[in-house]
Amino acid sequence: MRKFEADRTTKYGSLEKGLKDATEQTARLATSTEGLRALMDNSRARGQWGERMADDILRASGLQEGVQYRKNRALDTGTGRPDFTFLLPRARSSTWT
Repeated sequence: MRKFEADRTTKYGSLEKGLKDATEQTARLATSTEGLRALMDNSRARGQWGERMADDILRASGLQEGVQYRKNRALDTGTGRPDFTFLLPRARSSTWT
């Protein structure tokens, strides 16, 4: 009976620790999720995040700013300011916002 009680106590303690760890991880996840939700609610922050992700992808692809593309530069025509302008051969450019 004592062995059974000791075994039960050990298993209960292990279960209690597992539940406590899961509760703490859930709380951290909720905090992170709330922070992300708050960030995505702000359209300006969302736009900055999108530009950063696009820039990271371009750099990871081996493109260099100022060589293959420019970012946030006004067009010579004065018609706007795209997020990215891709520099193409023979003075042809493509813009992306």
